[in-house]
Amino acid sequence: MNYYKNGFECDFISGDSCIQVCHTLNDGNRRREINGLKEAKKKFGCKRAVILTYAQDEEITDEIKIEVLPVWKWLLENDALQET
Repeated sequence: MNYYKNGFECDFISGDSCIQVCHTLNDGNRRREINGLKEAKKKFGCKRAVILTYAQDEEITDEIKIEVLPVWKWLLENDALQET
């Protein structure tokens, strides 16, 4: 697991995923979080771009597909992947 910063930042690069983490995605941080993912995805070739939040669940298309997930849902998904 790595962190990336070069103009914009991406909180985690893990396997084939670029991951941002914020409590709530809002007008004040949306552009920053998205730009960090776009830059990291381009640099590292991540297949998946994810923003983990407290409770939001949506999909954003801004040049790339970005999943916005509540952290509990992402944790359950990853727990299920580890069991297989």
